[in-house]
Amino acid sequence: MPKVPEAHLEARRRSILEAASRVFSREGIQDATMAAVAREAGISPGAIYRYFASKDELAHVCFLGGSAEVAARWAPVAEGTVDPMADLEALAADSFGRIVDPAERTYTILALEHMLDLARSNDAAGLLAAKDSEAAVTIVLRNLLARARAEGDLPSSIDPKHLAHALMAFYWGSRLTLLVDPDADVQGALQQVINLMRIAAGKPVR
Repeated sequence: MPKVPEAHLEARRRSILEAASRVFSREGIQDATMAAVAREAGISPGAIYRYFASKDELAHVCFLGGSAEVAARWAPVAEGTVDPMADLEALAADSFGRIVDPAERTYTILALEHMLDLARSNDAAGLLAAKDSEAAVTIVLRNLLARARAEGDLPSSIDPKHLAHALMAFYWGSRLTLLVDPDADVQGALQQVINLMRIAAGKPVR
């Protein structure tokens, strides 16, 4: 039997994850079935188990994929930046520009579903994995803020670690706000946060 190309397997896996994200966000992780995911992906239920051992594993991978994508997008800029504050503003604008996309609404609901499921079941291993995934993004942001402080773009009294956590909380709060009010001006709110950072650095606001 000919070997299935790796690219085909990866494409099928991605298709399953995209279908699962839609189903989980629409029906909830607890109520959704693997059969429903299979129908959404246009494959047989048995085919899913070639890639994922269980519904819980599938939901977890769907959730982790979003954080991994953000970290991968941010890391090269954070590591090689020349103007950390400008790069920070550009990354923030890019991230907030993306969260208004309808597909991001699906991911926000999925993330909430997954975290609530982990909390209800007190899944220590799952919660730790989710924490580590979020930390991967926060660390990238923290390093960028540390570079900005070293360059004098932020005052020395600023703690990059705590500010990174505060900015991530603002980011997720904005995602939740968009669930309730899709027309909310999260870009305007972001600009005010950037202005506060610019004022702290003694720079003109925009």
